[in-house]
Amino acid sequence: MFSMFFIGRYKQAPRQIWKLRNTDIDVAGYVRVYKNLVQVGVRGGGHILPYDQPERAWQLVDMFISGFHPENQIQL
Repeated sequence: MFSMFFIGRYKQAPRQIWKLRNTDIDVAGYVRVYKNLVQVGVRGGGHILPYDQPERAWQLVDMFISGFHPENQIQL
């Protein structure tokens, strides 16, 4: 029962725009956060993300390794 509640709340969490830099016009992807679950969707990324979107992939991996939470970098 708890897992269905969690899934429902997660689906209701807002999807926010993620950009590489404040000055960017292009949207790099979208971030959805609920409790300790973070989902990041990268625009234009395929199964081989570093090949399709190398700069976006690098920043995403760097943020997670350095402990920087993507929710704090969302540019609306």
